[in-house]
Amino acid sequence: NKADAQTFMEFIQPASRKRVSSDNVYRMLPWFDEYQITKLKDECESFLLAMPVDNPSVVLRNLEFAKRFRLQNLRARCIEALPIDNIDELSDCPDAIWCYVEALEKVP
Repeated sequence: NKADAQTFMEFIQPASRKRVSSDNVYRMLPWFDEYQITKLKDECESFLLAMPVDNPSVVLRNLEFAKRFRLQNLRARCIEALPIDNIDELSDCPDAIWCYVEALEKVP
């Protein structure tokens, strides 16, 4: 996508003031991963970690991104936030059953 490429270029310009935000985090994370820009990839993970975990669809989306881009801290946080009392909410997650089992293992 041309707009995403332009945004990516804005991020990597020297002395760039471009910041990760809710408007670009899901679009830029694949670019930062592809081009191995660790600092910006870490900034994306930090941004996602700061998001509230009260919305199951956001938790599942973040869990998918955590798996796809190997974001271990985000993955752990999402698993803790999974709605283990309602497995139906996990049906949109491709790896939902494994995530659910891992979440149940953490229940005291």
